[in-house]
Amino acid sequence: SNSAVAARPRYIYDTSCSDALVRGYYRALARVQAGRNSLWGGVYGLSEEGRSRFSTFPDLIADDLFADQWFTPSEIQIVDAETPAIITVPRRIHDLLHVVRRRRKGNVDICSLSDGPPSTSSSTVRTLLSTAASGPEAALDSLSFFAFAIIVRISVAVSPPAGWSRDESSRPEMMKSDIYRKNSATFRAAGVS
Repeated sequence: SNSAVAARPRYIYDTSCSDALVRGYYRALARVQAGRNSLWGGVYGLSEEGRSRFSTFPDLIADDLFADQWFTPSEIQIVDAETPAIITVPRRIHDLLHVVRRRRKGNVDICSLSDGPPSTSSSTVRTLLSTAASGPEAALDSLSFFAFAIIVRISVAVSPPAGWSRDESSRPEMMKSDIYRKNSATFRAAGVS
């Protein structure tokens, strides 16, 4: 789009090695994110004009959420490449809790900034309740998402995570995946390592 000053790739969640509750959580998350033209999700890029909208990146986990607040949805382009970015998600509930705790800590930190974005909790709840009405699977997915959210909010309030708190369960499987090998070969051919 000509008015875009920020962009991110289209991405999909690879839940193929995850247990049922983790798959349900990510189906619900995908439904929440489906209607939002945002920079959330990891990698993103800013044009010179886009980058000029703020002075420095704060030292936060949620830098994508911080960057997102400076743009209207019409200024963000979702790049629809032939092969979407693949986000390999945790395999087990315990591993998902690490990721969601880190995300929650990042959200708490960014919302506490004087120029931080408003909370998206109410719009997330509305979306999940709306999609839950579409059928039993969506209702169970929404219930799974709410349960994780409540558990994580309480646990982060009691004991915030220290450090990055990343998921280690998905890394060995990701390295073996055909998509990873194909993308790695593409990057190597382009001189990117």
